[in-house]
This record gives sequence, C-alpha cells and structure tokens, in this order.
Amino acid sequence: MVNDWLQTALGANRDFSGTLADKVQDWEVFLSHTDRMSVPVQGLRLMEVGTGWCHTLPVCVSLVGMESIATYDLNRHLNQEISFRMLRGL
Repeated sequence: MVNDWLQTALGANRDFSGTLADKVQDWEVFLSHTDRMSVPVQGLRLMEVGTGWCHTLPVCVSLVGMESIATYDLNRHLNQEISFRMLRGL
C-alpha cells in the first residue's frame, strides 16, 4: 500500500524508535491518570480508536493486567514486521 510506504519513508514510522517511545509515554500518562483517580487498572476493559501501524497500547495494557482492549481502525495497517519490531523495542 502506498500509504504504508509513505509512512515508512517520510512519516511517523521513519523514526520507529522515537514513535515507539512516544507511544510508551502515552501509556505511562494513561497509567498516571488512572492512578490519580484511584482507578485500579486490573480488570478494566478499554476501547482504542485508531490503532494505526503499531499496537503498543494493547500490548502495554495487557502487561498491567487489564482484562481486554478492543481496537478499531478504518484501515488495517498492522503487520507482522512492525509488530515484532515493537515487541523487540519494548
């Protein structure tokens, strides 16, 4: 797909390590908000809109014991190569 190539060549996926770090930071912010509100994350069920190329949030939430996360996208961009790059990066 042309959009996938453009994202890798010119877009956010060009700096994959930086993008991954930003997504992990988003997850940390989410955890700080739930902690501040005294909401236990274990057992929560979440919904993510706009998963994109890297499903870091669903992987991270599973690591802290959330029950599930449903992800939605208009166009599927997830692929095996990027998934394994994300896992190695974590």
